[in-house]
Amino acid sequence: MQPRLWGVNGLSVELRCDRRTLNRIIADSGVQPVKETKRSKLYYISDIASAMLGTPTGELDLNEQRALLAREQRRKLEFQNAESERKLIPVDQVEEVWLRIVSTTRSRFLSVSTKTAALVYAAKSASEAQEIIRRAVYESLDGCNDDIMRGRLQRWQAPLLRAEERPRHLPSMTPFA
Repeated sequence: MQPRLWGVNGLSVELRCDRRTLNRIIADSGVQPVKETKRSKLYYISDIASAMLGTPTGELDLNEQRALLAREQRRKLEFQNAESERKLIPVDQVEEVWLRIVSTTRSRFLSVSTKTAALVYAAKSASEAQEIIRRAVYESLDGCNDDIMRGRLQRWQAPLLRAEERPRHLPSMTPFA
């Protein structure tokens, strides 16, 4: 059976690809027409399909495919090992911890103005007011650090559990509410 010659329009219908895309693929890959008429250039469908797949001969390189397979198997095994050695943390747990950190930090810093308002008002000088505010900010920072470290030690000593199995150490908080 003789292979059929195709024009770009016929190829675009058969390969379900826009003719402009096919022309770009032909130009980029350097596929030469098998036959040229006054109106069009004719190609074998196998030449165009191999150009679309990126293989010059239309055949798969077995060594390259084996290397790709080995690379993917290695990545999968590394991922499984990291997961079994607990080097990976589920995204929902990371999000939950960051939500708590941000919420705690936010609430502590928002309370600085309430804690210091009366003291700053009663301050005798600007430097005294500045010192009161500075102490309150450092106290908030230390408190955030203590909260974070205490929460971290409790959190990661327990085995990683699914969201519904994990104990809730702190009440649920929404940031910026």
